[in-house]
Amino acid sequence: MTLAHFSFLVDAIALGDFSKSYPNSATPGWLYRDRGYVTDKPVASRVEMPSPDHMLIRTFYEGITTLGDETVAYEENFRWAGDRRLRSVLAWDKEHQLTLMGQYMEYKLAA
Repeated sequence: MTLAHFSFLVDAIALGDFSKSYPNSATPGWLYRDRGYVTDKPVASRVEMPSPDHMLIRTFYEGITTLGDETVAYEENFRWAGDRRLRSVLAWDKEHQLTLMGQYMEYKLAA
């Protein structure tokens, strides 16, 4: 994600207009969580599934978070391959600096 794209997403969040933020998603929607990853408060995340084996979740926060800064954007990317799931996580602060980057793979143990 470029800084220009990130700025556009933040502006769209501030204006409450997601229709311009995700024009190419096959199935855009909302995910409501009773608490966020970096806050104890409820959050709404934007969900896209560009393909059957790929899910993208974007969450925007305001104020001080459990990461200790004012994280603005949090992005989770999920890819499925059989019984395996690859998850990548990125977070940006209010200055558009990357503050968190992680990636791991999970295995399905039982159905």
